[in-house]
Amino acid sequence: MNSKGIFCIALLLAAAGIELGMRQSSALANAKTAEAKTIALEAEQLNMARTAIEENTDAIILQTLREQLQQNKTPEEIKRAVNSRLAALFTATEKNYTRGITVEFAIGSGGNADTAFLNENSSIIVLPAGGRTIAGEYSFTGGLLRNKAVQAEITGSRTRQLFRIPAGYTIRATVVK
Repeated sequence: MNSKGIFCIALLLAAAGIELGMRQSSALANAKTAEAKTIALEAEQLNMARTAIEENTDAIILQTLREQLQQNKTPEEIKRAVNSRLAALFTATEKNYTRGITVEFAIGSGGNADTAFLNENSSIIVLPAGGRTIAGEYSFTGGLLRNKAVQAEITGSRTRQLFRIPAGYTIRATVVK
């Protein structure tokens, strides 16, 4: 065999090695891309769950506040009604997410986000707004030091989201009787 033949075989083996390396890199890149897409999809599902919890929380507070204002309830009765419905929402939410998503509610320093905790750390203000109009405001105060929060950890297999009702969270409603 002459030197040209040996050179051609070496060149062919080098080209085959480069091709094999490129294919392995491409396969690895495809696997990483697929994994990234899976993680992004899960993150989006958790984000949707968090958004649903936020919207349901706002809706429950607003609806209950309006109903109670319409019925001329006292601020303490309104607060108990709102917080009772919120606690029920939190409990139902924990039980309803099952497709690879877990939701666990807690207060900022640990413990359950139950009605008693919510009653201790929230307030209601009711004011006549003129004529037959009544304005009401629900606030989650976060306690005396404003250091408590209601939060839920929304967890998937690879990602997690945090839902939080911080101190100072407020919803206002106005009704005309």
